[in-house]
Amino acid sequence: MKKILTVLTIAALTAAVLAAAAGGLAEKGHRRVEVAVDFADVQVLARDSGVSVQEQLTGLRDLGATAVGLRESAVLRYMSEGRVAAATGGELLNSWRQTGLLHPRLLSLQESGRLEPEAVYLLTDEHALAIRLLEAAQVKLGSPAQLLSDSPPYVLEVMADINRVLLLRAGLDYRDVNLARELGLRVVARPDNPFLKSDASVRRTLEPFLALPRELLSAVVFEGPEATGFPEHLETAAAALNEAQAPVGVVEVVAPQAGVSSLAARNGGRAVLVHSNAPTATLQSIVNAVRERRVRLLYLRLPLLDPELPAAGPALLAGVTAELERLGWRTGRAEPLPHPWQHPALLLLYFLGVAAAAGLLGVEILRKEETWLWSIPAAALGAQLAAWLVLPDHQARQLSSVAAALILPV
Repeated sequence: MKKILTVLTIAALTAAVLAAAAGGLAEKGHRRVEVAVDFADVQVLARDSGVSVQEQLTGLRDLGATAVGLRESAVLRYMSEGRVAAATGGELLNSWRQTGLLHPRLLSLQESGRLEPEAVYLLTDEHALAIRLLEAAQVKLGSPAQLLSDSPPYVLEVMADINRVLLLRAGLDYRDVNLARELGLRVVARPDNPFLKSDASVRRTLEPFLALPRELLSAVVFEGPEATGFPEHLETAAAALNEAQAPVGVVEVVAPQAGVSSLAARNGGRAVLVHSNAPTATLQSIVNAVRERRVRLLYLRLPLLDPELPAAGPALLAGVTAELERLGWRTGRAEPLPHPWQHPALLLLYFLGVAAAAGLLGVEILRKEETWLWSIPAAALGAQLAAWLVLPDHQARQLSSVAAALILPV
């Protein structure tokens, strides 16, 4: 009995060592890192530098940026750009009573008694934008919404709190996507999770990002403290990510985003470790994230609080890319690290090794070799297999690793 258990334990340990060595060699040869800048940071930098966003992004690309992080655009952004006007029905009625002035399209609603004080009214001259806002309000807010005009300016009525409407994100602005494409930059998708209470809303949020061509989409790095779809609609998000074969970004150091590990496990291991620096981070600490850890996507945040931002922002990017190049790294698409030796048969061998070690421990403690002692490794193997069937793959592996760490030294 002891000989059989010893052979199984040694075989599993040997396979584990070989797998670790193969993984280490594969990781050593994976010397490519994506360097992404945040689009909102670029907008601030462009404004402070007195240039257009396109000119600023072109300059950052020339300094080594390979991707740009894009979020869905919120109503607030469209308002700041002068593309959407928003007000509650109550505000419009008060304005009309005080000044006697109201947009003709809204005046007709007021005269017919259809201007609802509790509703939010959005006006835009862009039909495609009006449709996107309508769909987002219906699916994400779950609020009654309707388009009240079929010609410019388009009037959208949403029965919801205005603060929720202003924060509503209504898909990617394809002007941003086209700009990235024209400059040869990839897109780091930044979907978020607020207001998403249904499978349809999760799909509606992910679809604009995952519909991007594979050569344009770098990775999906969720915005905020939780993954899109968390907690009740992760399966929907996982199915969409799997279909698009898109890597999931796992942000290091900061508090883990809820649901990201589970999504990465459901995504066939297509995960990329991401480092997003603090505003005061030094150049060396950013580079060390790549050198010392397994980071393959640098999401570079520019020092927006620096009074010398127009010079400091580009200088930080240039310094990071130059140092990475000096150390033998090259910039390029964010790709998950290769995972050799991941065949299910090997996983079964690892489970058998842990179970055999548990059996050996039982034999040593009881100082006997009797037939009934086979129940110990059998129970240990059964527990691991049950965990593998019931829990997500990564959690089952972690539990088996914990068991090995406790049993083998003893």
